[in-house]
Amino acid sequence: MSHTSTSFADAASPAYSAGSNKTAHLLARAWAWVAEQRRVNRTVATLSNLSDATLRDIGIERGDIERVARHGRGA
Repeated sequence: MSHTSTSFADAASPAYSAGSNKTAHLLARAWAWVAEQRRVNRTVATLSNLSDATLRDIGIERGDIERVARHGRGA
């Protein structure tokens, strides 16, 4: 009967590393997405607190706040 080991040597195998890299990549992407959502939410909140006159001065209409927060003024 063979015995399956989970030693440190197994952790260095290419199959384990490939799975680990995929997991790390997915976690990094998830973290980046969360950070981006937080940035957008902060920008929306900041711009929403400005008066219509101030928004007009910087070239943004109130209805464009979400788009500007996500994509910038040029989009």
